[in-house]
Amino acid sequence: NGVNKKRTELRYLLRLEKIGILCMQETRQRAAHWPLRLSGYKSFVALGEEMSSVRGLAILVRNKYNCEPVGRASPFWLFVRVSGGDLTEPFIIGTVYVPPRHNRAQIFRLLPGALASIEAAHPGIPVVLTGDFNMELHTLQLEMTSWPTPLQAMDNEGSKATRQGAHARQIDHFAYRGSLGDCSPPTPRVLDHWDIADHYPVVLDL
Repeated sequence: NGVNKKRTELRYLLRLEKIGILCMQETRQRAAHWPLRLSGYKSFVALGEEMSSVRGLAILVRNKYNCEPVGRASPFWLFVRVSGGDLTEPFIIGTVYVPPRHNRAQIFRLLPGALASIEAAHPGIPVVLTGDFNMELHTLQLEMTSWPTPLQAMDNEGSKATRQGAHARQIDHFAYRGSLGDCSPPTPRVLDHWDIADHYPVVLDL
C-alpha cells in the first residue's frame, strides 16, 4: 500500500530480518516519487500508473549477488536472475500483482506465456514466483496446474493469513519450479510481527 513514506521501515526490515532479496507489490511509485534505492541493494522497478490495477512492483537484491532483469517488462510482473554470493546455483525470482477485479483474466492469460519464454531463454534454472495473487492457495494451485510449465504453490506455515484487518486472508504466496539446492525449499513463513503495510511480509529461506 505504498513505499513513498516508508524508507526507514524498509531499512529496518531488510537489516533486522537479514533479507537477501525483497519483492514488493503495490509500491504505488510513479516517476515523480523518490527513487527506490536503498544502501546495499540493487533495485528493479515497474512504476505504477493512474489506473487502480497498475500499482507498481519492485525487487531489491543485495549487492553481494549478481543480478539482471529477464523477460519482457510488464506492469503486473517483474523477473530478475540472481547468481553469485553464497548461492550454489543461479535462480530466477519473480514478483507478481494480480488485482482483485480488473485485468485478472488478462494477467492469467499472459503470465504463463511470459514464464515459458523466460524458462526457454534460461533452461534448467529454477524459478521462484511470489506476490499478491488476491486468491486463496487452493485456487492458485489449481490455476497453475494448467500452465505450460506448472509451478508448485506452497502453503504458509504458522499464522497463514497475509492480509491484515477484518478481512484477513491468505492471498500472498510463494510458488516454484525446478530444484532449489539439494532439497525442496522450506515452508514460507508469515512475519505477522511486522506492521508496516496492509499485508504482512512472507519470507522463504533458500
